[in-house]
Amino acid sequence: MIKSKEELKKVIKSEKSLYKSGNCYNDIKNKLLLEREPQMWKYIKALRISEYHYNNRNSIFHAIMYYFWHRRKNKLGYKLGFEIWENSVDEGLLIYHPSSIIINGFASIGKNCVF
Repeated sequence: MIKSKEELKKVIKSEKSLYKSGNCYNDIKNKLLLEREPQMWKYIKALRISEYHYNNRNSIFHAIMYYFWHRRKNKLGYKLGFEIWENSVDEGLLIYHPSSIIINGFASIGKNCVF
């Protein structure tokens, strides 16, 4: 459950290393060849930012930002076949293949889950 900005940065940094190789050439090549890894990373990042705003939605700013990021996450999810609810998967989510992945909001999946 991501409640603070520092927590959000830590989770995004740790998950970015799962999707980005660190090699600029490979990252650019994947983007140009329309590989799925950059799109999956965008989805995971939108999921985490959406979780942060969802958990802090008691202020009007976070409520509005939650709807923005939730919509963005859903648009990316429709393209990839993902539907993952906020706060259902802990840090370290890695998805290898884009396909139909649906995780209910009542699910509770631990750290370093690999699909």
